[in-house]
Amino acid sequence: MRILVRTPNWVGDTVMCLPLLERFESRYPDAELHLLAPRGPAELLQGYGTVHQFTSRRDSNRVARSIRGFDLGVSISGSWTTAINLLMADCRRRVGPRREARLLFHKTVPLPPPGSEHIIQNYLRLDGAAELTDGIPEPRFRIDLKEQEQLLRKANIDGGRPYWILAPFAAYGPAKELPLDRWEQLARRLSADGCTVVIAGTADERNRLPDESFAGCVMAFGMYGLREWAIVMSGATGMVGNDSGLTHMAAAAGTRTTVGFFSTTPKWSRPIGPSVQVLYRPLDCSPCHQKVCPLGTLACMDEWPAGKFVAAVTGQ
Repeated sequence: MRILVRTPNWVGDTVMCLPLLERFESRYPDAELHLLAPRGPAELLQGYGTVHQFTSRRDSNRVARSIRGFDLGVSISGSWTTAINLLMADCRRRVGPRREARLLFHKTVPLPPPGSEHIIQNYLRLDGAAELTDGIPEPRFRIDLKEQEQLLRKANIDGGRPYWILAPFAAYGPAKELPLDRWEQLARRLSADGCTVVIAGTADERNRLPDESFAGCVMAFGMYGLREWAIVMSGATGMVGNDSGLTHMAAAAGTRTTVGFFSTTPKWSRPIGPSVQVLYRPLDCSPCHQKVCPLGTLACMDEWPAGKFVAAVTGQ
Protein backbone atom coordinates (compact mmCIF):
# COMPACT_ATOMS: atom_id res chain seq x y z
CA MET A 1 0.00 0.00 0.00
CA ARG A 2 1.28 3.48 -0.89
CA ILE A 3 0.10 6.52 1.08
CA LEU A 4 0.68 10.18 0.20
CA VAL A 5 0.18 12.88 2.83
CA ARG A 6 0.18 16.52 1.71
CA THR A 7 1.62 18.24 4.78
CA PRO A 8 0.93 21.86 5.82
CA ASN A 9 2.77 24.91 4.49
CA TRP A 10 3.48 26.62 7.84
CA VAL A 11 6.32 25.53 10.11
CA GLY A 12 4.25 25.23 13.28
CA ASP A 13 1.52 23.28 11.49
CA THR A 14 4.13 20.94 10.04
CA VAL A 15 5.40 20.18 13.55
CA MET A 16 1.85 19.61 14.78
CA CYS A 17 1.13 17.07 12.04
CA LEU A 18 3.87 14.69 13.26
CA PRO A 19 1.56 12.74 15.63
CA LEU A 20 -0.76 12.07 12.67
CA LEU A 21 2.16 10.68 10.67
CA GLU A 22 3.02 8.42 13.61
CA ARG A 23 -0.60 7.28 13.67
CA PHE A 24 -0.45 6.33 9.99
CA GLU A 25 2.76 4.38 10.58
CA SER A 26 1.10 2.45 13.39
CA ARG A 27 -2.11 1.81 11.50
CA TYR A 28 -0.41 0.81 8.23
CA PRO A 29 2.91 -0.78 9.33
CA ASP A 30 3.60 -2.33 5.91
CA ALA A 31 2.71 0.73 3.85
CA GLU A 32 5.03 3.10 1.99
CA LEU A 33 4.51 6.53 3.51
CA HIS A 34 5.26 9.49 1.21
CA LEU A 35 5.05 13.17 2.15
CA LEU A 36 4.56 16.10 -0.22
CA ALA A 37 5.92 19.17 1.56
CA PRO A 38 7.16 22.71 0.84
CA ARG A 39 10.88 23.27 0.91
CA GLY A 40 11.88 24.49 4.36
CA PRO A 41 9.24 22.78 6.52
CA ALA A 42 10.11 19.55 4.66
CA GLU A 43 13.42 19.52 6.56
CA LEU A 44 11.53 18.82 9.80
CA LEU A 45 9.99 15.62 8.43
CA GLN A 46 13.25 13.67 8.42
CA GLY A 47 12.62 10.09 9.51
CA TYR A 48 8.93 10.13 8.57
CA GLY A 49 8.68 8.25 5.28
CA THR A 50 9.90 9.55 1.92
CA VAL A 51 9.77 13.34 1.60
CA HIS A 52 9.13 15.04 -1.77
CA GLN A 53 9.86 18.77 -1.69
CA PHE A 54 8.43 21.55 -3.84
CA THR A 55 9.25 25.24 -4.16
CA SER A 56 5.95 26.84 -5.24
CA ARG A 57 2.27 26.11 -5.86
CA ARG A 58 2.93 25.30 -9.52
CA ASP A 59 5.93 23.18 -8.59
CA SER A 60 3.82 21.19 -6.11
CA ASN A 61 1.71 19.87 -9.00
CA ARG A 62 4.82 19.07 -11.03
CA VAL A 63 6.28 17.06 -8.16
CA ALA A 64 2.93 15.36 -7.52
CA ARG A 65 2.73 14.22 -11.15
CA SER A 66 6.27 12.83 -10.94
CA ILE A 67 5.37 10.44 -8.11
CA ARG A 68 1.98 9.27 -9.39
CA GLY A 69 0.25 6.17 -8.13
CA PHE A 70 -1.05 6.00 -4.54
CA ASP A 71 -3.72 3.91 -2.85
CA LEU A 72 -4.54 6.66 -0.34
CA GLY A 73 -3.99 10.41 -0.38
CA VAL A 74 -4.56 12.64 2.64
CA SER A 75 -4.80 16.45 2.61
CA ILE A 76 -4.25 17.87 6.08
CA SER A 77 -5.42 21.42 5.37
CA GLY A 78 -8.27 20.61 2.97
CA SER A 79 -7.40 23.53 0.68
CA TRP A 80 -7.99 23.54 -3.09
CA THR A 81 -4.26 23.50 -3.75
CA THR A 82 -3.60 20.44 -1.61
CA ALA A 83 -6.62 18.58 -2.97
CA ILE A 84 -5.44 19.21 -6.54
CA ASN A 85 -1.99 17.93 -5.52
CA LEU A 86 -3.61 14.60 -4.59
CA LEU A 87 -5.41 14.50 -7.95
CA MET A 88 -2.15 15.15 -9.80
CA ALA A 89 -0.51 12.33 -7.82
CA ASP A 90 -3.24 9.89 -8.93
CA CYS A 91 -4.39 9.01 -5.41
CA ARG A 92 -7.16 6.48 -5.91
CA ARG A 93 -8.79 7.34 -2.59
CA ARG A 94 -8.57 10.90 -1.30
CA VAL A 95 -9.35 12.01 2.27
CA GLY A 96 -9.48 15.50 3.73
CA PRO A 97 -11.29 17.72 6.22
CA ARG A 98 -14.76 18.96 5.33
CA ARG A 99 -13.62 22.36 4.14
CA GLU A 100 -13.40 24.33 0.90
CA ALA A 101 -12.18 21.49 -1.36
CA ARG A 102 -14.50 18.80 0.03
CA LEU A 103 -15.92 18.00 -3.43
CA LEU A 104 -12.51 16.68 -4.51
CA PHE A 105 -12.31 14.09 -1.71
CA HIS A 106 -13.84 10.64 -1.64
CA LYS A 107 -14.18 10.96 2.13
CA THR A 108 -14.43 14.13 4.18
CA VAL A 109 -13.91 14.33 7.91
CA PRO A 110 -16.10 16.76 9.87
CA LEU A 111 -14.16 18.92 12.31
CA PRO A 112 -15.36 20.86 15.37
CA PRO A 113 -15.35 24.67 15.16
CA PRO A 114 -11.87 26.27 15.05
CA GLY A 115 -10.51 26.87 18.53
CA SER A 116 -12.67 24.27 20.24
CA GLU A 117 -9.83 21.76 20.39
CA HIS A 118 -6.11 21.70 19.70
CA ILE A 119 -4.92 21.59 16.07
CA ILE A 120 -3.15 18.28 16.74
CA GLN A 121 -6.50 16.77 17.72
CA ASN A 122 -8.00 18.21 14.52
CA TYR A 123 -5.33 16.51 12.47
CA LEU A 124 -5.72 13.16 14.24
CA ARG A 125 -9.37 13.05 13.17
CA LEU A 126 -8.13 12.53 9.61
CA ASP A 127 -7.16 9.04 10.71
CA GLY A 128 -10.78 8.37 11.67
CA ALA A 129 -10.31 9.10 15.36
CA ALA A 130 -13.78 10.37 16.24
CA GLU A 131 -13.11 10.08 19.98
CA LEU A 132 -9.80 11.44 21.20
CA THR A 133 -9.44 10.24 24.77
CA ASP A 134 -5.66 9.97 25.14
CA GLY A 135 -4.90 13.66 25.50
CA ILE A 136 -2.73 15.54 23.04
CA PRO A 137 0.31 13.56 21.88
CA GLU A 138 3.65 15.33 21.76
CA PRO A 139 5.24 15.89 18.33
CA ARG A 140 8.70 14.34 18.23
CA PHE A 141 11.50 15.06 15.80
CA ARG A 142 13.52 12.20 14.35
CA ILE A 143 16.32 14.44 13.18
CA ASP A 144 19.90 13.20 13.45
CA LEU A 145 21.69 15.32 16.09
CA LYS A 146 25.27 14.42 15.19
CA GLU A 147 25.91 17.87 13.64
CA GLN A 148 25.18 19.79 16.84
CA GLU A 149 28.78 20.61 17.80
CA GLN A 150 29.58 21.75 14.27
CA LEU A 151 26.48 23.96 14.10
CA LEU A 152 27.27 25.61 17.44
CA ARG A 153 30.73 26.50 16.17
CA LYS A 154 29.18 28.01 13.05
CA ALA A 155 27.57 30.73 15.20
CA ASN A 156 30.39 30.89 17.77
CA ILE A 157 28.17 29.42 20.48
CA ASP A 158 30.14 27.92 23.33
CA GLY A 159 28.62 24.48 23.82
CA GLY A 160 30.40 24.19 27.17
CA ARG A 161 28.14 26.75 28.85
CA PRO A 162 24.35 26.98 28.99
CA TYR A 163 22.70 28.86 26.16
CA TRP A 164 19.19 30.22 25.67
CA ILE A 165 17.47 30.94 22.36
CA LEU A 166 15.22 34.00 22.10
CA ALA A 167 12.93 34.52 19.11
CA PRO A 168 11.29 37.94 19.52
CA PHE A 169 9.61 38.12 16.10
CA ALA A 170 6.77 36.30 14.36
CA ALA A 171 6.25 36.08 10.60
CA TYR A 172 2.48 36.45 11.04
CA GLY A 173 2.61 40.05 12.25
CA PRO A 174 3.23 42.46 15.16
CA ALA A 175 0.07 41.47 17.05
CA LYS A 176 1.96 38.31 18.01
CA GLU A 177 5.13 40.11 19.09
CA LEU A 178 5.89 41.17 22.65
CA PRO A 179 7.64 44.60 22.65
CA LEU A 180 11.43 44.53 22.40
CA ASP A 181 12.06 46.15 25.80
CA ARG A 182 10.88 42.90 27.46
CA TRP A 183 13.31 40.86 25.38
CA GLU A 184 16.15 43.27 26.14
CA GLN A 185 15.62 42.86 29.89
CA LEU A 186 15.41 39.08 29.56
CA ALA A 187 18.63 38.94 27.55
CA ARG A 188 20.43 41.04 30.18
CA ARG A 189 19.20 38.79 32.98
CA LEU A 190 20.21 35.55 31.27
CA SER A 191 23.62 36.99 30.40
CA ALA A 192 24.12 38.09 34.01
CA ASP A 193 23.34 34.52 35.07
CA GLY A 194 26.26 33.27 32.97
CA CYS A 195 24.27 32.06 29.95
CA THR A 196 24.93 32.66 26.28
CA VAL A 197 21.94 34.35 24.63
CA VAL A 198 21.24 33.43 21.01
CA ILE A 199 18.78 35.60 19.05
CA ALA A 200 16.90 33.66 16.37
CA GLY A 201 15.06 34.93 13.33
CA THR A 202 15.22 35.41 9.59
CA ALA A 203 17.86 37.46 7.82
CA ASP A 204 15.26 40.16 7.10
CA GLU A 205 14.38 40.45 10.80
CA ARG A 206 17.95 41.32 11.74
CA ASN A 207 17.40 45.01 10.87
CA ARG A 208 14.56 45.24 13.38
CA LEU A 209 16.86 44.60 16.34
CA PRO A 210 19.01 47.50 17.66
CA ASP A 211 22.59 46.35 18.27
CA GLU A 212 23.09 48.53 21.33
CA SER A 213 20.16 46.90 23.14
CA PHE A 214 21.41 43.33 22.73
CA ALA A 215 25.17 43.75 23.09
CA GLY A 216 26.93 40.48 23.80
CA CYS A 217 24.18 38.31 22.30
CA VAL A 218 24.85 35.89 19.45
CA MET A 219 22.98 37.20 16.41
CA ALA A 220 21.97 34.05 14.52
CA PHE A 221 19.53 35.67 12.09
CA GLY A 222 19.36 33.68 8.86
CA MET A 223 22.29 31.53 9.95
CA TYR A 224 20.53 28.15 10.08
CA GLY A 225 17.96 26.20 8.10
CA LEU A 226 14.98 24.75 9.96
CA ARG A 227 16.52 21.31 10.45
CA GLU A 228 19.69 22.95 11.75
CA TRP A 229 17.70 25.12 14.16
CA ALA A 230 16.00 22.00 15.52
CA ILE A 231 19.43 20.49 16.20
CA VAL A 232 20.69 23.65 17.90
CA MET A 233 17.50 23.92 19.97
CA SER A 234 17.84 20.37 21.24
CA GLY A 235 20.95 21.38 23.20
CA ALA A 236 19.63 24.68 24.57
CA THR A 237 18.85 25.27 28.24
CA GLY A 238 15.67 27.00 27.16
CA MET A 239 13.89 28.77 24.34
CA VAL A 240 11.53 31.77 24.55
CA GLY A 241 9.34 33.01 21.72
CA ASN A 242 5.97 34.23 20.58
CA ASP A 243 3.32 31.99 19.01
CA SER A 244 5.44 30.98 16.03
CA GLY A 245 6.93 28.01 14.24
CA LEU A 246 10.19 28.24 16.19
CA THR A 247 8.48 27.67 19.54
CA HIS A 248 6.74 24.57 18.18
CA MET A 249 10.13 23.36 16.97
CA ALA A 250 11.73 23.91 20.37
CA ALA A 251 8.98 21.94 22.13
CA ALA A 252 9.31 19.08 19.63
CA ALA A 253 13.09 19.09 20.21
CA GLY A 254 12.41 18.50 23.92
CA THR A 255 13.67 21.91 24.98
CA ARG A 256 12.25 23.90 27.90
CA THR A 257 9.99 26.34 26.07
CA THR A 258 8.20 29.54 27.10
CA VAL A 259 5.73 30.94 24.59
CA GLY A 260 3.63 34.10 24.67
CA PHE A 261 0.11 34.15 23.24
CA PHE A 262 -1.43 37.52 22.49
CA SER A 263 -3.63 37.75 19.37
CA THR A 264 -4.07 33.95 19.27
CA THR A 265 -5.21 31.33 21.76
CA PRO A 266 -3.16 28.53 23.35
CA LYS A 267 -6.19 26.24 23.33
CA TRP A 268 -5.91 26.05 19.54
CA SER A 269 -2.20 26.15 18.81
CA ARG A 270 0.04 26.02 21.88
CA PRO A 271 3.27 24.03 21.48
CA ILE A 272 3.07 20.57 22.98
CA GLY A 273 6.20 19.17 24.60
CA PRO A 274 7.70 17.82 27.81
CA SER A 275 8.33 21.29 29.30
CA VAL A 276 6.19 24.10 27.88
CA GLN A 277 5.10 27.24 29.74
CA VAL A 278 2.39 29.44 28.21
CA LEU A 279 2.05 33.16 28.94
CA TYR A 280 -1.50 34.28 28.18
CA ARG A 281 -4.01 36.84 29.39
CA PRO A 282 -7.42 36.48 27.72
CA LEU A 283 -9.33 39.72 27.23
CA ASP A 284 -12.82 40.46 25.92
CA CYS A 285 -11.29 40.94 22.47
CA SER A 286 -9.23 37.74 22.62
CA PRO A 287 -8.40 35.99 20.45
CA CYS A 288 -8.62 38.43 17.55
CA HIS A 289 -6.31 36.46 15.19
CA GLN A 290 -5.34 39.75 13.56
CA LYS A 291 -1.87 40.60 12.24
CA VAL A 292 -2.14 44.12 13.67
CA CYS A 293 -4.10 45.00 16.81
CA PRO A 294 -7.45 46.38 15.52
CA LEU A 295 -7.79 48.52 18.68
CA GLY A 296 -4.26 49.89 18.48
CA THR A 297 -3.63 49.17 22.17
CA LEU A 298 -1.89 45.78 22.44
CA ALA A 299 -3.59 45.48 25.83
CA CYS A 300 -3.08 41.71 25.77
CA MET A 301 0.66 42.34 26.23
CA ASP A 302 0.29 44.78 29.14
CA GLU A 303 0.02 41.83 31.53
CA TRP A 304 3.66 41.06 30.80
CA PRO A 305 5.83 44.08 31.68
CA ALA A 306 9.57 43.42 31.59
CA GLY A 307 9.95 42.42 35.24
CA LYS A 308 7.07 39.97 35.22
CA PHE A 309 8.11 38.54 31.88
CA VAL A 310 11.68 37.91 33.05
CA ALA A 311 10.47 36.35 36.31
CA ALA A 312 8.08 34.05 34.45
CA VAL A 313 10.86 32.78 32.19
CA THR A 314 13.58 32.38 34.80
CA GLY A 315 11.38 31.31 37.70
CA GLN A 316 13.02 33.93 39.91
